[in-house]
Amino acid sequence: MSLNYLSFVTLPLPKMGRDFLLAQNDKSIYRYFSLCTDESITLKSTQVRSYLFVFLGQISTRSDLDEEDAELIGSGEILKLVNNSDPITITARVDSVIYHVDFSALEKLVSWSVVSKLMEGDESAARRLSTLMNFSSLDTLPVDSAFELSQRMIEVPAEEGKDVVKQGELADSFYVITEGTADVWQSNPGDDDPRLVAKLTAGDSFGEDALITEGTRNATVRMTSDGRLFICKREDFQELVAHRSIDEIASNEALKLLAGDGYNLIDVRYKDEYDEGYIENATLIPLSNLRSRLSQFNKNESYILYCSSGKRSAVGAMILSRAGINAVSLQDGIASWPNEAIRK
Repeated sequence: MSLNYLSFVTLPLPKMGRDFLLAQNDKSIYRYFSLCTDESITLKSTQVRSYLFVFLGQISTRSDLDEEDAELIGSGEILKLVNNSDPITITARVDSVIYHVDFSALEKLVSWSVVSKLMEGDESAARRLSTLMNFSSLDTLPVDSAFELSQRMIEVPAEEGKDVVKQGELADSFYVITEGTADVWQSNPGDDDPRLVAKLTAGDSFGEDALITEGTRNATVRMTSDGRLFICKREDFQELVAHRSIDEIASNEALKLLAGDGYNLIDVRYKDEYDEGYIENATLIPLSNLRSRLSQFNKNESYILYCSSGKRSAVGAMILSRAGINAVSLQDGIASWPNEAIRK
């Protein structure tokens, strides 16, 4: 595999991508190693798939003590690891810097990086999305939905002592604290003395439970310092948080559509990945090039986009949809496709 896939998010890393990567550091999404000449470490993939990326220098890798089996990997090169492989010993041939990156995080990072380019010139929207992407409460939200959510949410100040929501009232919004702190107070039925049940800080969200159940607030949230809040209205929450904004289709449905007329298959991965295996009759247009090649799409036809997991293709489908082109994303990516229809 060549440099393209990881270098897109690493050399140089877009600001939003860098923010995301740093925010995920405590989740073991990537590990960073700086090795002196002849220094060795042993690694094993703990994910379904991960990548070893040589940022600078040169290393050798081997799966046992037989030095003749050592493989040299230079600066800018990548080694793919799978979780059922043997541990590998890595030795620096010169002073080297390497990353061990989880594949699923890399998929998300590439998607975020492309989405950030859609916001060039709109610093306010870019800041909202950059903030949202780091909130653990929205960590599982699809990138396409988070992008649309960032367009609709508003940011407001909240003064110390303000009750943002009150127990028992009807729920009409979802909130994310961007600055400041708050306490959560709750009263039991027949008990007038509320008790403190939680403390919230920047990055915490509240209000979603009542929106999902369509019930009343089960607690009061009171600001304990001056701060700021992102507010998402009930209608937007139900549309974008409870459901994703881009249509997905399963592989069996995609096969039926492709058997007819008017549907085209687009591979939005990088050429490195495409060369390892692709779906028959797919056209390769990497996600990072999609916006510059919109003129190649026919608005009278429809498109099924796929990647490795469905994250990047969802962003690609969003880009096409915003341009007035009918597009859907293949659920779970190429991994869901029948093996006999994959070409290598």
